Amino acid sequence: MELINRIIHAITELHPLHAMFVHFPIALTGAAFLFILLAWWRKNKEFEQTAFFNMILAAISTFFAGASGVYDNNLNYDGLAPNAPLKLALGLTLPILTVGLVIFLWRKPDLFDR
Repeated sequence: MELINRIIHAITELHPLHAMFVHFPIALTGAAFLFILLAWWRKNKEFEQTAFFNMILAAISTFFAGASGVYDNNLNYDGLAPNAPLKLALGLTLPILTVGLVIFLWRKPDLFDR
């Protein structure tokens, strides 16, 4: 039981949250791009739907990555992390782009039918 408590303490107290959350939107966006290419190449609706659901998850996870980045910046760097304004701009741009892409794909479900 002590080992489990030490692991939970290390994850929640010692390790920055942002480093754990930031990889999810990166991987989900890359996977969505791969599935879009497969859908375009194979003319397969299932690949297109998989890409769409990956983008939904990426859009949701970017908010958690951004929030954890702001939290870690304030907690670990007192708001003065290296390149903080650039990272904040990326943290605002990426959710806008992913949500915009999800809305675009939702409104144009026949994008790859041509």
